[in-house]
Amino acid sequence: MQQVETKQQICHNGSTHGKEIQYNGSLWPKVPPTITDELMDTLEDGALHRFDGETLNCTVFAQDHFSRFTRVVLPHGTNLTPMFMPVGTNATVKGLTPEQLEQTGSQMILANTYHCSLNPGADSIADHGGLHTFEKYNKCMLTDSGGFQLVSLSSLAIVTEKGVKFKSTHSDAVLTLTPEDAVDLQEKLGADIMMQLDDVVHVLEESRDRVKEAAERSIRWLDRQIAAKQRKDTILYAIVHGALDDEIRRWSAREIAKRPLEGWAIGGLSGGEEKSDFCRMVRISCEELPPDRPRYVMGVGYPEDILACVLMGADHFDCVFPARTARFGRAITSRGFVDVLQDDTDCELVDPNCDCECCSNYTKNGLIALNATGQRSAFCRLLTIHNFQFLHNFTNAIRWSVLTGTLEVFVNKFVEHYFTEVPEWFSYACGLADIKLTGE
Repeated sequence: MQQVETKQQICHNGSTHGKEIQYNGSLWPKVPPTITDELMDTLEDGALHRFDGETLNCTVFAQDHFSRFTRVVLPHGTNLTPMFMPVGTNATVKGLTPEQLEQTGSQMILANTYHCSLNPGADSIADHGGLHTFEKYNKCMLTDSGGFQLVSLSSLAIVTEKGVKFKSTHSDAVLTLTPEDAVDLQEKLGADIMMQLDDVVHVLEESRDRVKEAAERSIRWLDRQIAAKQRKDTILYAIVHGALDDEIRRWSAREIAKRPLEGWAIGGLSGGEEKSDFCRMVRISCEELPPDRPRYVMGVGYPEDILACVLMGADHFDCVFPARTARFGRAITSRGFVDVLQDDTDCELVDPNCDCECCSNYTKNGLIALNATGQRSAFCRLLTIHNFQFLHNFTNAIRWSVLTGTLEVFVNKFVEHYFTEVPEWFSYACGLADIKLTGE
């Protein structure tokens, strides 16, 4: 295993004499080094921040610039961040078994309360003992409250101070969801983390009054949910809002930080705004949130977006994109995106630097043959496995770079491998984090 210098050499500003991962011309080793419990034990005394909550324990072991390496302990397991969370909208990740998810390196997955409450139903899941037994997934889970559907299904939703009414996407039934209902439904689902119900406006909403109203209502709904919460074995995350308004977003984060919570999320983004604005809002939110608890940016799944958010100080992320793009034949690699179906004469691996089931057993030509001979489900499954394992290896490599104080080296290696031309917004994000790009 790759060795790291002693805990005394890891400093808050990232200055360190720790050993760098040996890249050997690749973005990271084919079999990434493992951060073991024994290694973390040696770092305990030098931890930068520690939070011991009723249900969640968080330890920030190292920080390089704004980026952090943390351990988050939840009822169903220990999670190391930065971390990507696959999405299983209806309490299952399409095409993969729980065992396959674990084999990719998944530490936590997300399910959507709105969709689970419609099908198969929160009561049905509760009758099975909750999401973990329903899905036979033994690691950590997070449930979204349904607030995102205020944007994605806005034509089917009516928002009042009491809550929100949705028209079902499965029938003509109307679902009423109050903040108290959101807590009750999510406690039936029984995930490790549940998200607050929030009043979500589109990130490009032009009315500042509406953005302010939504942020203030979200805080009022949060207080109602804190009061309604019953279970001690699940955690309520609040969500920072404010669209692209610096002042409202800072206010939202400060108000959330006053509440007795064990973690928080940064929401209302990833909706078509300029990437530079997105990064600025993530940084503003992280600046206002206390440093001793996890920071979750919702709806982020592209490698460059994950890295940019880590540079801003965020810890964990989710998105449907890696699984969805796999079903269209696209693979995420350290060289960018690869359209596997584009060239049926290509005998290369999807990613020669990946040790997943897909890349260990199939060339691109072999995958195309699977797809062409009636085995599309196998084709989609293998690419989904690859995309998840790529992102897990990617975030593991970021963790190592933070732990060893070589984040700037890693960012430059990523830029060298991934981009043909560095986007202006990514250079802007690096500038916010005081990361120097050697090619500029």
